[in-house]
Amino acid sequence: RNGRSSLERHRNALADLAHALKTPLAVLRAMADDMPDSDAATKQTLHDSIARMDEAISYRLRRASAAGETTLGSAVDVHALAQRLRAALLKVYADKALTLTVLGDARVQADEGDLTEILGSLLDNACKWSQSMVRVQIDTDTARGLRLVVRDDGPGIAAKQRVSILERGVRADEHTPGQGLGLALVRELVVDHYGGHITLGETPSGGAEVSVF
Repeated sequence: RNGRSSLERHRNALADLAHALKTPLAVLRAMADDMPDSDAATKQTLHDSIARMDEAISYRLRRASAAGETTLGSAVDVHALAQRLRAALLKVYADKALTLTVLGDARVQADEGDLTEILGSLLDNACKWSQSMVRVQIDTDTARGLRLVVRDDGPGIAAKQRVSILERGVRADEHTPGQGLGLALVRELVVDHYGGHITLGETPSGGAEVSVF
């Protein structure tokens, strides 16, 4: 009961936050519209960023109202989704000059918002911690369905932290900005919502390897 109550509070808080952000986003969109055409590149970047935020808010509102129900949409092209996330993250982490590689392909029957949340959180976490390289492998098998493996060349996740890091509010480095929600959100979706699995390991070079299936 406590677990369900906590989950409901999280959903309600996210729904409230999403509603509160709708108006500021509308103001930003109007300001972007009013920018001169001579600054077309910045104008497009703002519109792209606003669109991504609006999609994220709409997804959160939908998830809150669904109250734990599993909804399957049309087949999602996971490779294309990963490429869209890649383009966005390379802008966010432009100062790191990352190499972000998307390997493999799959089309799966799933909620595209859920997949965006899962893969986006995994890639964002990897980009944050990596030195210069992030790689995602996409594939499927008949027994487990979709499988995602994200690797980076950062400092990795210590073995003793690989359970606690999946809990809300826990970060691998307390000096790094953030709320410690990324991997926790992935776990809640993959494990609690879909009954899947998430495993944390390390690459041969000592970076982090996160597998979801």
